[in-house]
Amino acid sequence: MKVLIAEDDRISRLILQRILSDWGYDVTAVAGGVEAWQALQQDDAPRLVILDWVMPGMDGTEVCRKLRERPTPEPAYVLLLTSRDAKADIVAGLNSGANDYLSKPYDRDELQARVRVGRTVVELQQSLAPGFASWKTRWPRSSSCRGSCRSARTARRSATIRTTGSKSSATS
Repeated sequence: MKVLIAEDDRISRLILQRILSDWGYDVTAVAGGVEAWQALQQDDAPRLVILDWVMPGMDGTEVCRKLRERPTPEPAYVLLLTSRDAKADIVAGLNSGANDYLSKPYDRDELQARVRVGRTVVELQQSLAPGFASWKTRWPRSSSCRGSCRSARTARRSATIRTTGSKSSATS
């Protein structure tokens, strides 16, 4: 499986690259957010991404936000690996679109476990994507369907309210 590492510290990048290569991953390593974003625009972009937060050009959270703005049936799994370890930073990192967060200095076994989880998620997404694509073809979302579905829900709620005489029953 391909993995993209974006880490501006050369030594940290080389260590991560070596560790992941030893674990059998096909690693692409870049030094900044702009390069990471460019690599993620390719047709064969890695689906497992490890980003440092603080990088030149574009930081890791900005890369996450841009990734999540792009609609795709198989989104990348993003692990933020950063020295920022305050609770507020963790929340901000996850809210930017990261799937996971690991503070530096990291434990090698914990990194391996988190990367394994990311790999599992990516593989599940890949196995589900063909079925999702065929489902979308068979069940297109049209404005008339949305209106009909909404009308049916409203009618059911109204019937429940009339039957029970209470709105709370309809929402439970």
